[in-house]
Amino acid sequence: MMNLNAIHEQIVRNQGSRKAPYAPIKNSAEPAYRAGERVVQNTFGYGTITEVSSYLDDLRITVRFDSGFSKKLVARFAKLVRE
Repeated sequence: MMNLNAIHEQIVRNQGSRKAPYAPIKNSAEPAYRAGERVVQNTFGYGTITEVSSYLDDLRITVRFDSGFSKKLVARFAKLVRE
């Protein structure tokens, strides 16, 4: 079992090998969404995509819903369906 000093040293050594915070999406099974596309989400209803961005391995989509509010969603969890 490692002591706290050994764990700390290991963390410090690994700091240089961390991924960049905005890495491109690799081998994503997610469809490519584009701003302006109309989508439907089962909880929030119909809306229009206003922004698409990536963060680490996730595709983040901002949708302006017809009911008047915007929501930032992670594509792999959002279950968006194109109209």
